[in-house]
Amino acid sequence: MEWFYAKNDEKKGPVSGSQLRSMVVSGEVAGDDLVWCEGMGDWIPAREVRDFDTPDLGAANPAEASPPLPSPATVVTPVTRPESVSSQLSEEWFYAKNNEKKGPVSRSHLKSMVVSGEVAGVDLVWREGMNDWIPSSEVRDFDTPDHGGANPAEASFSSPSPANVVTPATAVEVISSLPSEPKKIPTNPKAIVSLVCGCVGMFSCCLFGIPSLAAVIFGHLAKAEIKAAPGQQTGEGMAVAGLATGYTGLAILLLALLSGFFG
Repeated sequence: MEWFYAKNDEKKGPVSGSQLRSMVVSGEVAGDDLVWCEGMGDWIPAREVRDFDTPDLGAANPAEASPPLPSPATVVTPVTRPESVSSQLSEEWFYAKNNEKKGPVSRSHLKSMVVSGEVAGVDLVWREGMNDWIPSSEVRDFDTPDHGGANPAEASFSSPSPANVVTPATAVEVISSLPSEPKKIPTNPKAIVSLVCGCVGMFSCCLFGIPSLAAVIFGHLAKAEIKAAPGQQTGEGMAVAGLATGYTGLAILLLALLSGFFG
C-alpha cells in the first residue's frame, strides 16, 4: 500500500506502509505531519493512524479517491478533532523551575529532562487532566499519569504557588532548623587529679601519704564544683574513685605506721 506524507507544505511519496511506520518511529515524520493513502477521504495526522498496513479508510470509496495535495493552511493549521480524542492524544506537559512555569514540552522530552536531572524530583509538573501540580518524582508513568478525579474539560493552567516550590532560601531554613551536633561537656580537671593521686598513693607508701591526701582534697573539691553547676561538667565518677583510692591509701599508710610502732 502506497502512502503520501506532507513536510513543510510539500507532498512527498509514495512510500510503503512499513517504510512510513519506521519514519514515524524515528521522528523523520512527526506525529502532526499529515499522511494519506488511496481510499482515505482526507489527509490526517500520522499519530491518528493505528495501522499503516490496514488503515481505517472510513466510508470513502477507493475508486473515487485520489492523492490531493494539502494546502498550506491544511498543513500549518492543526486538524480539528473531537474534544474526547484531543484530550486522549494530549502530550503537553508543563513544569516549574524557580517559581516559574515552563513548557509545554512533550512527554518524552520531559521524561529525558527528569532522567538527566534538568528537572529535579522536587520540581512540580502538570498536564491537562490533573487536579494539581505534583513533584515529578511522584509521576509513575509520563505516558498515562494518574489524573485523579479531574475533568480534562475543566482543567486550566495555573502557576504553582511559591510555597510549593523549594527555593535556595527555603533549603537554608530547613537546614538551619535541623538539630546541631550535641555540645561536648568537659570533664572537671580536679576529678582527674583526684583519681590519679589516689592511684599513686595506694602503691607509693614511700611518699608518706601525700598523694592520697591530695586525692581526698581534690575529690571533695571536684564533687562540689560539679554539684554547683549541673550539666556543665562531668567527672563525678572520677571524683568518687579518687576519694575511694585516696582514703584507701591513707588507711594503708596508717596500718604501716601502727605495724612499725608496735612491731
